[in-house]
Amino acid sequence: IGQTDNTPDFPGLGDHNPASHQSDVSILSPDRLDMNHSFSYSMASMGGKSFSYGIYTNSLNYQISDNVTFRSQLNFVQPTFSQFSDQMNGLNGELFYTAHLNYRPLPNLSLSFAISNFPYYSLRRGYTGFSPSLFSPE
Repeated sequence: IGQTDNTPDFPGLGDHNPASHQSDVSILSPDRLDMNHSFSYSMASMGGKSFSYGIYTNSLNYQISDNVTFRSQLNFVQPTFSQFSDQMNGLNGELFYTAHLNYRPLPNLSLSFAISNFPYYSLRRGYTGFSPSLFSPE
């Protein structure tokens, strides 16, 4: 009484169960995807006047391969109340986004490509990033 070995001579040809190799092979595997949602609401008061706004954020991270990742973030900013000048009283929501494609061909070499529409404010001395007319009396 003996046992026969049914192992194929070529590795990988005997097992055709897609579930056993899906996380290693499939680029559409859910193990490669991480998505987060958040909501915040802020209020501030300066000089006797106040304003408030809400922000919804969606962050997505996707591992395309061992050395390639994609990250993105969408932010919807909705002002809800303002006692400041007409510049802030439009109460129109704005959508801000950023996307990054990161490639690491070698352990000490990384290439990153990014696109973003976030506002840029300089950190020069004496510059706050706000328009001077924003806080002017009505």
